[in-house]
Amino acid sequence: MTQRILIVVTVVLLFASIATSQEMNRLVDWQPVVPGSDATALEIVGITVNQTIITTGQPFSAGEDWLDKLTFKVRNTSDKTISLFAFGVAFPEIELGGGRTAMLSIPYDAEKNPPKRQPLSPGSEVELTLPPDQLALLRQVSMKRIGTIQLTRVNILPGLVNFADGSKLGGISLRKT
Repeated sequence: MTQRILIVVTVVLLFASIATSQEMNRLVDWQPVVPGSDATALEIVGITVNQTIITTGQPFSAGEDWLDKLTFKVRNTSDKTISLFAFGVAFPEIELGGGRTAMLSIPYDAEKNPPKRQPLSPGSEVELTLPPDQLALLRQVSMKRIGTIQLTRVNILPGLVNFADGSKLGGISLRKT
């Protein structure tokens, strides 16, 4: 009798662990903010998770490591070469108080990583992922604030651009026009 109970408990725990590691619905969307500029210099032309194309605003299934595999393909839509840009992503599930949510910056800096990154010429594209060090910190904050690292939503924030000629733009939207 004890063996049967032990077997049943083991099977139940096995199914529970399989269920928790299964894929969940996730969402990448645009943060509902008004950009600080009507200027366009960059646009996100593709988003993938584990090389599967996703569409902003539409739920998709992905495993618990989806943030590690979230990739943004960004195109320079301006007529100038870009030396640095960054945009943010917000995690609305992690409330920090005062109406604030946790955020990360996704930077591209040709000057800090010359062997790997070149200035982004007009029409060029680059793929970027969430910085692993920032993602590790985010998971710590998530566990502390909401008791889990299983996040299901990411909102894309406006960005900033530094051009090779020294000019700059801030608060730009990365939505396709």
